[in-house]
Amino acid sequence: MRKTFLKVSLFSFLALGMSTAFVGCKDYDDDIDQLRTEIAANKTAIEAINQKISQGAILNSVVPTEDGKGIVISVTKDGNTQTYTIKNGENGQDGTTAQVWDIREVDGKAYWFKNGENTNIPAQGKDGVYWAPNEEGTKLEEYAWNADAKKYEKTGKTVDIAITVEGDKTPGITAVADANYVYLTGVQTGTDEAGKPVFGTVAISRNGLLRGIVFNPDLYLDGVEGTRYAYADGVYKTPGAGDATGEITVNATKANFTIPAASNWHYVAGAATDAYQLGENATTSYVLNPNNANIDGVEFSFLPIDNKEQVATSRAAEVAVPALVVKDKPAMKDGELKVVYNIVNPKSVVYTEDSKNTLPVTALQATLAGKDVDEVITSDLFSLVMATVKFTALSYVPAAESTADVHLDTDGKTAAESASDFIIAYNQNPENLFDLSTKIRVCYTIADFGKTATTESQMTLAEAASRWGLTASYDPMTYYVGTSETDESKYASVAADGKVTLKYIKDGAWVNCGDNEASRSAIGKHPIVRVTLKNGDKVVLVGYVKLEIGDKAAVPPTIANTPIILANGTLPLLCEAKDDAVVSTWQTTSDKVLAELGLSEAEFKANYTIEGDAATGATYVEGTTENTFVAVTGNTYGNLEYDADSEAGPTNGFLTWDYAVANAKAIAALEGRKVKLFRKFVNNNDANIILYLGVEISIAAAPSVTFGTLDPVFLAEGKTDEVGMRVPQAKNTLGMDVYDFYALLKDYYTDDVIKASYTVAPATGYPAIADLGVAQSYKFAAAAEQMEGLAVSADALSLLSGTEVIATIGAADGKVTYNDSEKAKELLNAGTSDYNVWAKVEITATYGSCKLPFAALAGNKVRIDFKRPIVLKGAEGYSIYPNGIDPSQEPLGDFFTMKDSYGNALFALQNNAYADVNGIYNFYKVATLSIDFSQVAVSGVTFKMMAAAGSSATVTQDATNKNLYTANISSVDALNEIMVVCDYGNEVLEKDQVVKLPITVAYSWGTQSVEAQVTIKAFPQN
Repeated sequence: MRKTFLKVSLFSFLALGMSTAFVGCKDYDDDIDQLRTEIAANKTAIEAINQKISQGAILNSVVPTEDGKGIVISVTKDGNTQTYTIKNGENGQDGTTAQVWDIREVDGKAYWFKNGENTNIPAQGKDGVYWAPNEEGTKLEEYAWNADAKKYEKTGKTVDIAITVEGDKTPGITAVADANYVYLTGVQTGTDEAGKPVFGTVAISRNGLLRGIVFNPDLYLDGVEGTRYAYADGVYKTPGAGDATGEITVNATKANFTIPAASNWHYVAGAATDAYQLGENATTSYVLNPNNANIDGVEFSFLPIDNKEQVATSRAAEVAVPALVVKDKPAMKDGELKVVYNIVNPKSVVYTEDSKNTLPVTALQATLAGKDVDEVITSDLFSLVMATVKFTALSYVPAAESTADVHLDTDGKTAAESASDFIIAYNQNPENLFDLSTKIRVCYTIADFGKTATTESQMTLAEAASRWGLTASYDPMTYYVGTSETDESKYASVAADGKVTLKYIKDGAWVNCGDNEASRSAIGKHPIVRVTLKNGDKVVLVGYVKLEIGDKAAVPPTIANTPIILANGTLPLLCEAKDDAVVSTWQTTSDKVLAELGLSEAEFKANYTIEGDAATGATYVEGTTENTFVAVTGNTYGNLEYDADSEAGPTNGFLTWDYAVANAKAIAALEGRKVKLFRKFVNNNDANIILYLGVEISIAAAPSVTFGTLDPVFLAEGKTDEVGMRVPQAKNTLGMDVYDFYALLKDYYTDDVIKASYTVAPATGYPAIADLGVAQSYKFAAAAEQMEGLAVSADALSLLSGTEVIATIGAADGKVTYNDSEKAKELLNAGTSDYNVWAKVEITATYGSCKLPFAALAGNKVRIDFKRPIVLKGAEGYSIYPNGIDPSQEPLGDFFTMKDSYGNALFALQNNAYADVNGIYNFYKVATLSIDFSQVAVSGVTFKMMAAAGSSATVTQDATNKNLYTANISSVDALNEIMVVCDYGNEVLEKDQVVKLPITVAYSWGTQSVEAQVTIKAFPQN
């Protein structure tokens, strides 16, 4: 939470007639921030002034420099005066004239002086007016006494006191001095992004007198600032009575042991009178006003704890007996005052009073040295969150990879019968002895007031000493083992600081172990150390540590903890795993491992054990840093089987990669399609000596295939991947009719077959393409590859326009079928091209029974253009001549032609009549022909369509649009029997008129529309 400081200047003291220090009404945050800012050339001077003042110096004068372009500040301590100059610009040359405003007394009254001259502006008020600086130090503001409110209030009148300049000219420095502070305005405090100087305000305490203390909270309790205070609650322990006996195993032999009562082998909880409450040495933080306050000689203490139903901003009431005690001399650190304190009788702090919920609150108070008791400054109130600590056990972190603490045994008998806690090599280094104090931790629980602890935490012995004043002692526990009654604990001594020195017997005396053969006699001994956590001479916790004296560590071979590849292999990615795909032999192991270790095969097996199961144990890959390894989750890259039996000869397998297709796929997905896979072999005598032995496996890239070439007969001109698809010919021998609009994709390929072949020779290990098990399927290519406006269904087997199906393809046989939906017909006949709609189809393929993907497919995409079944064309240059006074009549067949997609005419003139000359007219199911004569305008001439006299042909006239005629032309004879009638009427057509008759023909695959260009010949007046 951010705090603000309030300060009172001399003029306020004079106005209010007060002499005590208190927290007043000016925000100091900006001043403090600026004081900590890098302020160019002035930084060093201002920091030096502040340091002097915080050490007890007094700022005794502020005057302009001789050239008037800066300020000289004098600081005095112990009769010695030092001056500091603050200027703007380079050597002050760019600054305008500086000025100093200060308060001086004339005839018993205080006035503001500017550069030593009286301005007659009063700086003292008494039932009248006075003038004081504004917060920016740029103006003097007038204050007048308000008798009703009984306080001074601003009148709104001001006097400019800061130097102002125009343009980019460097300002001068204005100093305004009262009894407690010097405010400097116009001081260069830095530069902006463009490198131009920035000017600001700096406040400097004149005497370092402490004026305010603000508590810096570390938590909030129901919105109230507070701090947590922990105290330990428990019962001291006392030694138990009686001896202890038991049985242990030493070097595979059972032996009895005895522990005399004098060894204090166990402790029990004390009586009720042994209960304790230990308050911690806690620290609270405060921000001081001014931040360079001189705290030498200041006495700090805490107000007695008070219980408040609602925390107020007023001072806490004084109570006779204090509850908080300052432990050490408070000191400044990181810009804050740090106060270490302890609470006496912390358990007595309560959260209720008079049956009401309350908060225990207190505050820090500072008594200024050399002043009377009224000169006391008090911080804001803060609440105490009391937390109860229960010390539960002593513990240690085991050397194994686990991070969980292990509790020490709480009695020596259990420790003797348990496994060793620490193994210490006999060849101890006197300069680096085993240190128990760094191994042992204190376990505890902590719960805030009214709550229950659920989790055990740990602290170091050093933290326990710092916070609780607890100390640890280390004492060997005497116990006798075997018939010789050897005191095992004699084999170690423990210094007061927890350092363990191992011992052995030489010539009847106990001497320190070293790196010598005689010291090896201590190997296998188990000294037990009693660790006691104390408050003074009172026992808080006890734990027993069982040590074991072991052999010295073996020197790791140079290949320890480094990756060693014994074999490598590359194999194809196939659905059937290959036996013995990658094998390392005992011969390569002998060359790369055994020779380096200097071990025989038998010695290797005796000294190293593979981790986990020989066949399915964990595999490892290299980590991100050198010589680190990471276990492969679930052996994703397969197993490395270890075969310890080498009797079959040196070529017998040592490590063999055993895998399934999923493992090979996982490797293929890695960068470079390869992996170095290891097994972990651990030294039986030193678990830190590890061999990582393995193989490198590479998965060859999958093959690429192509599907042959399209037959040139079907290719569009200039294309290699585009073919046309048409309805069957009318006179086909397969019995297909006009609606059988489909084709098999394979029919477009050479020899009517789609057959995969390798694009390039595959990697070693892949079989001939015929043995690869290629499975082909067909689909439409992605929507982005289709004709604009068309989409592809989710299964890619339908080509869509919106939701209407335009075409389909068979996934298994590649049969492409054009649909006869209305939208499909519309697209087929749209435009003037023979091919108005197209689709791109794709051949997909996998190989093997597990359907593995190829690396790449070529020749697998074909564009199919769907050709419209008939081509309708309007007559060009046809002429209608006048027929005397009668209307002209022209047979309908004169106005258009029709051919199928193979170029065959559906009808033609034969013996002066239109006939089905190729016998295909009915195949295409031609239905009707319509002409809208409303689109034809010739002055005085009218048009219509009608059947010739005596004809069975039919023509209908639209009921709404009387100029729209539709003829049934399902029989080719209708083209002769239905007439277009041109009636000149009584009008005179003086010149030829060219018109376009709009013709629409409906047939099996929709409708087509064209225009017939017709000339209406002139019919001039006689």
